[in-house]
Amino acid sequence: MKVLPVFCLLLLPFLNVSAGPIAYSGKVAVNGTNLDGAAQFMFSLVDHNGTTLWRHSDDENASVVVDVRRGHYSILLGEGMNPIPNDLFLSNPVVYLQVRLNVGGGNFLHLQPDQRIVSAAHALSAAIADSAKVADSVKPGAVTRAGLSADLLADLNRSITRSDLPADVIAELNATINRSRLAADILSDLNRSITRSDLPTDVLAELNATINRSRLAADVLADLNSSIAAGSVTRGMLAADVRSDLNASLSAASVTAENIHPDLVKYFLPEILVQPASSAGLKGTNVTLSLSASGKFLTYQWKKNGVNLSGE
Repeated sequence: MKVLPVFCLLLLPFLNVSAGPIAYSGKVAVNGTNLDGAAQFMFSLVDHNGTTLWRHSDDENASVVVDVRRGHYSILLGEGMNPIPNDLFLSNPVVYLQVRLNVGGGNFLHLQPDQRIVSAAHALSAAIADSAKVADSVKPGAVTRAGLSADLLADLNRSITRSDLPADVIAELNATINRSRLAADILSDLNRSITRSDLPTDVLAELNATINRSRLAADVLADLNSSIAAGSVTRGMLAADVRSDLNASLSAASVTAENIHPDLVKYFLPEILVQPASSAGLKGTNVTLSLSASGKFLTYQWKKNGVNLSGE
């Protein structure tokens, strides 16, 4: 089946700056015979790269039923269908109309070639809209210092002092920033633990480096090399916890062999080194018993059958 399209674009006068409906007329012949009756069409507007700028329906499979008489048909694009965007012709100076036709219930045929829309009315609307757009905004960077008057330059170059600030801004500057004023992500950063993996390489190297005398400041070296004269350390120079230890009373129960130096244990807690050996003798004769003990301030008490011997 050979479809021969014939296109004709009608220009309608538009006095406003919006893109109104576009009056479009075309002619279709199938195998040399003019089409007659209802036919399904798809209409879309594309740029020179074929990118779709507008489609008669959001549904890509939807079609428009158009009455064709002896091969001729007419339609208002944008009326009773998706409206044509206001800035379509402003943003895209080159626009083509694509038409697809289905006459046999099969696939839609692309009627080629696509027709470029050249409309004085739309061009005029685009020009007016473009002028309005320029009047409403200035492109970034378009205004330079050279374009400013001397008084504006003076205002830009002068220093802003606290007296130039409104009271509410000064109050904000003077306000105390507490945790309640911090954003959730900042609070999370403040509360999280910093691990070695968070530290940069140079900081890790500093932490791992050996501190020798060459890395110490002169005043620290002077402190290390100075001699401490007798009496130069007073109680006022000691930390509170050290003074508390010095002032604490020692109870008898608090001093045990485990927390005393071994040499002091022998001094304060005597120990029998050699027990007296068993000895036998006749009644009325002398028997000598001996022992060896270590410690200070030693006294001895002899016992018989576990009972102290008086005066012995």
